[in-house]
Amino acid sequence: MNRLSRIVTTAAVVGATVGGLMWSADAAAPHGSAAEVIFETGAKGPLADPGYAIVGGWWGHEGAAHTGATYFSLNGAGGTGVVNTASIAALHQALDDGGSFENLRVAFVPASADGSTERPLVHKGEVAGDAFQWWTDMGMGSGVAGSGGPTDYGTFISTQTQWDAFWRQGRPVQAFDSHLVLHDVATGSVSTAPEGTSILNAWPAGTKISVVLYASDGYNGSLEPTVKVGPDGRAVSAWLTIRTLARPGDPVRTSAGYQVLTASPGEGDKLVGGMPPAAATYDPSAGDSRTTAPTTSPSGQPTSSTHTGRTTQIAGPGRASSRSSIAKVVDSGWTWAVVVILVGAGLWVLVRRWRSVGRSR
Repeated sequence: MNRLSRIVTTAAVVGATVGGLMWSADAAAPHGSAAEVIFETGAKGPLADPGYAIVGGWWGHEGAAHTGATYFSLNGAGGTGVVNTASIAALHQALDDGGSFENLRVAFVPASADGSTERPLVHKGEVAGDAFQWWTDMGMGSGVAGSGGPTDYGTFISTQTQWDAFWRQGRPVQAFDSHLVLHDVATGSVSTAPEGTSILNAWPAGTKISVVLYASDGYNGSLEPTVKVGPDGRAVSAWLTIRTLARPGDPVRTSAGYQVLTASPGEGDKLVGGMPPAAATYDPSAGDSRTTAPTTSPSGQPTSSTHTGRTTQIAGPGRASSRSSIAKVVDSGWTWAVVVILVGAGLWVLVRRWRSVGRSR
């Protein structure tokens, strides 16, 4: 290899290293997140194993057959790579949920670069709709279930304005039509105070959204979850970030699918045809403490027939991530410092070698 070839090779190596770091920054769990949120599917409900995490799918239509529910879950593999009592305890502590995953609820926000929308400043008694842009009274282990019918809507999410108007209207029973427009069942007319919007057309395709699991400390008089205030005055939360996908051939369902942008390396490696294998289970030392939730949540939003098909609780999560050392450095906020150092070192090597080539001519 001549000197000019070595220079080109060095430039390629530097570029690949920097590119890898930048990919890691986007692929690692978000900096500031109290834990690693994942999506799961399968007949057994969420297993908290990142090997079964979905890194790209369709709300309520997971797997090769597009029949699996989409579960909101957490990475529960501890330092040993399995879900166990110690990893569960660590997760409860990290999320300050009082020892119960029932206290972790779901919200959605426009993705931020610094975690400010995912972990906002809150005050005692602040409701989910004021802290986050959209919310649904689903929680850790809840699942979005789809249908094969023309009115398939997955689940619906609400803004504070929608929820307040819905309550002032007396909380009428509502149903979606095939265009995902809500109608009041009693009159058949288009709802003037819709409870929310279908998750399948809540955003345009290509939108970056963070799905947040936050600690709640109760409900207000309108049956809306309140957000627990952390020691620093911010919500205690964990999240992942997605890019929305439109359902092919369906102009209405512009956010029917998603691509996870913050997945760690190795997530989803154990899936077979997009589903966990039949033998997938919890680590026996943790036990199986999943419980079936009521068909209606405390807020009155259905968690079975309308929202989720069924709601389950997993035995518990919280793990030391399997990400590489480089990814951990990137995630700790040193991304650009490392990139600058590498670029500088690469340029220094290039200049020296270029001068050397010049002198040898």
